[in-house]
Amino acid sequence: MATFSQGFLSSLGRPAMTQSLFDLGSTIGGLPGQLQQKRKEQEQLNRFNLLSQTSEKGTIAAQEGNLTDLEATISQLREQVKSAETAEEQREINNVLSNLVSKRPSAKKTSIGNNAQRMVAIEQQLKTLPAGDPQRGALQAEFDKLKKNPETLSQYQGRTLNIWNFKKKQEDLEAEQYLDANRARINQAINDGNMDLVNAIIQEEPRFSDETQQYVTTAFRHKEAREVFEERSIERTKEPNTTLYENAVNELPEQFRKSLVPVLEQYKKASEGWDGKQWTTTGSRMAAIRLEKQLKDRIVAAQTAEATAAFNDARSIKNTAEANLVRANLRLEQASVLTTEEERRAVLNAGAFFTGKKRPSTEQLEKQVQKEREKLLTSKRNLALKEVTYYKGLLYGVDDEEVEEEVEDDSPYRIIDGKKLSFSEIQEDVKLFGENKVRRLLKERGATEEDIAFYFPYEPTEREKRMEAFGTRDERVSALGRGFVARTDALGTREERMKSLGSRAERMKALGSREERTSSLFN
Repeated sequence: MATFSQGFLSSLGRPAMTQSLFDLGSTIGGLPGQLQQKRKEQEQLNRFNLLSQTSEKGTIAAQEGNLTDLEATISQLREQVKSAETAEEQREINNVLSNLVSKRPSAKKTSIGNNAQRMVAIEQQLKTLPAGDPQRGALQAEFDKLKKNPETLSQYQGRTLNIWNFKKKQEDLEAEQYLDANRARINQAINDGNMDLVNAIIQEEPRFSDETQQYVTTAFRHKEAREVFEERSIERTKEPNTTLYENAVNELPEQFRKSLVPVLEQYKKASEGWDGKQWTTTGSRMAAIRLEKQLKDRIVAAQTAEATAAFNDARSIKNTAEANLVRANLRLEQASVLTTEEERRAVLNAGAFFTGKKRPSTEQLEKQVQKEREKLLTSKRNLALKEVTYYKGLLYGVDDEEVEEEVEDDSPYRIIDGKKLSFSEIQEDVKLFGENKVRRLLKERGATEEDIAFYFPYEPTEREKRMEAFGTRDERVSALGRGFVARTDALGTREERMKSLGSRAERMKALGSREERTSSLFN
């Protein structure tokens, strides 16, 4: 039996002790409720912390253009709304959800920009990788996948064009520096008639050879006039040559003549001191010599400026043609993808096809939509291909026949995307990359269904091969004969068949009694 100390028992009678025990009992009695409340508060705090983390994750995903993570976060929040325990918590979750949903457009724009930049990076990387590098296949596959999005492709093309324009501006600066560094050499070589040196200078920088050729052509046209200036100067012949200088000025373009006319008029005025035999006016000869030298220098400078303008014009024309070729190539690349507007047009055209006709099934409508898509893609591709061909001819002076690749074998071929692709080449590609990928690439390059059928002729199934061995239906029927009588004729007449079977009594006896037949079914 349990015993208590005297001190403990005596303390029970003291009021203070009694009150403290009462308070302790109240505290102990309320402890479970307090713990439950604190646990509930902690759980709520944890849920709000989780909501804060989810909101931050979604915001970062939106800023980075990570649509996958953003959509996953939105879906997660929608589930959290369903499990919210209080109206306040539900309201907080909905606020976060609305905020992230509002970020979708900007996140999509960022995502498209990221993907376009990735395409540019892949393109640059592919240029540095050697042929046969295993990375090329994976990078090209990623590039082709990104290209399927028309918005991404459009941004990629815009960035590609911007990069090209930047490079061209840098090249224009280099062209200007090249001409400044070589103008005196070119002019001196032309004046000396040293055409070997002129041609060598033209070939020194192949990037600017066409422009330099235009400079030389223009400068060379004025070479004879400059030589005559020296031979027929007043200091050598004593008489002025107003007609010579007037003709030289008139040969220049209008923008270069304006600054020369005042000096020419002054020269003509000073030349009036020559009477055909001698200078009659004091000081007129010296004035004419001074003005002649000034006029000659200005004419030569204007001729050099005209040659420089020819250089710049040639460069401008080439840049324009190259820019148009770049755009045409980009359009040709885009011809494998329909924009949102073109996709809508394909659907509308398909609907118009069935106007006034029996309402089509879903399958029929989809087939027609696909046909309209193919029409639009073919039209885009053909237009872009014509542009590419035109600007190539303008820049390089070649026609289609000169740029076509030769087929090395005698295998039959089709023209796909402006190139000859033989049957044997396609079969080799199938071995390397698989039939599905080759089919897809051919379609992207504009191959028609007829082209596909040419490269991938129909192969009959095993059943069709067996049936072919049996011959056609007409041949089989012909061998068997037509009608029941013809097919049973080989068995003999009905009387002969019935006789071979025996009488009914004989047949029944062979089968046994009814009881025997019934018994055999259950044993």
